[in-house]
Amino acid sequence: MKLNRFSLSLMMCMFISVACAEDNGSENVDVQNDPYQKWDANTAAVFEGTVPDNPDAIVKMEKVPGTETVVDGKTFNQYTGGFVSAKSDDLLTTGTGTGTVTAAVEEDGTIYITTLQSNGFLGTLTGIPGLDIWLGETVTLSEPIEINVDEMETGEIRDATIELSALGQTIPVSVTYGPVEDDVTLMSAMGPVIGCRKYAVSGTFTMAGLPLTDTLIEGTGYVHPTLGLVGWEAPDLGIGMSMSGTSNYGDATEGFNVIEMTDILTAANTHFSLHTYDRIGQWDADKNTHAKMLLEMRWADPTVAVTHDAPDPLMASVTFGTMGGLYYFPHDLVESPVSIFFPEENGNDFRYWYAFVDQAAKNQDENGISYSISVNKDSTLPDLRVTARIGYTILPEGEY
Repeated sequence: MKLNRFSLSLMMCMFISVACAEDNGSENVDVQNDPYQKWDANTAAVFEGTVPDNPDAIVKMEKVPGTETVVDGKTFNQYTGGFVSAKSDDLLTTGTGTGTVTAAVEEDGTIYITTLQSNGFLGTLTGIPGLDIWLGETVTLSEPIEINVDEMETGEIRDATIELSALGQTIPVSVTYGPVEDDVTLMSAMGPVIGCRKYAVSGTFTMAGLPLTDTLIEGTGYVHPTLGLVGWEAPDLGIGMSMSGTSNYGDATEGFNVIEMTDILTAANTHFSLHTYDRIGQWDADKNTHAKMLLEMRWADPTVAVTHDAPDPLMASVTFGTMGGLYYFPHDLVESPVSIFFPEENGNDFRYWYAFVDQAAKNQDENGISYSISVNKDSTLPDLRVTARIGYTILPEGEY
């Protein structure tokens, strides 16, 4: 069954968004000059917004480690989404309502979905616990859904029917979907996200005794060409969420690798850190090979981003070095009228501040190490968007 990205229904969008773009490969990234890497199978994201009975909900999405399988030449992984109490929480151990999909990501950007599971996620998302009638059960599709985000013209509307099966029962899901507007600016938890495509989605499902059966559910999704799914809303259900940060720790297991992260520092969330250690929890970076480290900062509010001066270094401290504070690399913070990471923002008079470091830590006692970039913002400063990238060399297993 070949469907557009949003044809599962609005409530399933967040599950699949971690796998909705091609895998570009770390070895092809120019650390100093390339835009933020397009979403791939290694991308994790955080969304913030409103769900029923919770005006400050946080949803995290990421790939589940160790779930890779190969079927008919396609590499499948499980992807999980769930509610957490803080952006830094580990979703897999602290999620209060989670759900998963099994999906394969192809190099051309097409994904295939075969199963899904809602372990409390749909009930928490909608405020209707009865939607999780198959709690803990794997729901299969009668045939894999093939998703291609680029195949529809703006204004094109399609209808489709999906059959979900579990415990010997079948639920038909009828959906209508399509892109309705291009070049939309979404005011998200990250500030304005420029250049989005807006999708309209509606759907119904039928199963006797299940809440919302035969009820038309309507919603809207916003897709950015680089960041992927950046927001969705379903007003009738009281749902409205948008992206507040993403991270990607690359696809290499040895040799050159690139990791990157973007996040919003607020009065409550004042610390940003990107460490090579966090890829797999190992000190596996080569101290003898230069790491290339790039940092971009921009005030999150669009008005402040035009008018406000550079962050005071005493109130927004920036550190390049090796984790644990063994080495600090000097840097200069330079203003720019254009964004390297988000070129679609250029032309809006936003002010950006950059630092770039190209250093190794050859005098550190042992190999391997962890390269890091961190920013600490005073809580009284306006919200600050921070984006960072590190390109470095992973030591062969057994050498760290």
